[in-house]
Amino acid sequence: TVFCAYYLAIETWTLENSTNHIDLIQSSMAYFIADSVYMFIYHPSVIFLVHHLVAFSVQAMILVTGIGSCYGLLGLFLGEITNPLQIAWLTARDNKRRFPRLYTLLTKIYIYAFMFIRCFLVPLSVVWTLYDLSKNNAPPMFTLFLGVCMISITFASFIWVSALKNKKINNEPRNWLCHDSIRQFRDDEFILARVLSCFE
Repeated sequence: TVFCAYYLAIETWTLENSTNHIDLIQSSMAYFIADSVYMFIYHPSVIFLVHHLVAFSVQAMILVTGIGSCYGLLGLFLGEITNPLQIAWLTARDNKRRFPRLYTLLTKIYIYAFMFIRCFLVPLSVVWTLYDLSKNNAPPMFTLFLGVCMISITFASFIWVSALKNKKINNEPRNWLCHDSIRQFRDDEFILARVLSCFE
């Protein structure tokens, strides 16, 4: 996230890929592969696995075509900017019996930040990206593929937020190997749903 912001700030915004951008995108692709394997084994979730597949496909297309790395880094930055909050929230969740108020507070902050980024900034970035690609005469198929993938990822974010907001939570275990994860999952999702109930 930090490197994405840094290189987007110091380098000229062009359609062609740069060496620094390519290095970051390749590192991100490696992460998506490793995280997908981990999620498939320990926390299976169709929506997140599809998200990883779509994100990986976009990054692979950027490397193959040699264009669009700036747009890829912008999407990566917006997609990962809430990670520091997520790490803090997960840490608080693991210790929520000792620090219940801290856990509740971080849950609110994390969810509100996630909703602001995914439901406001990301859609704006999709519109701007498609406009900028058209202005820079990007290949039509590149623009179409990138647009479809970005809209799909945004739509998946809407589904996740809507499920929490409307308390339509799947209580099936996310961990095929650890059955005692069921109670933990239900507790977490119940608290998240309560936080989002204020939007009703």
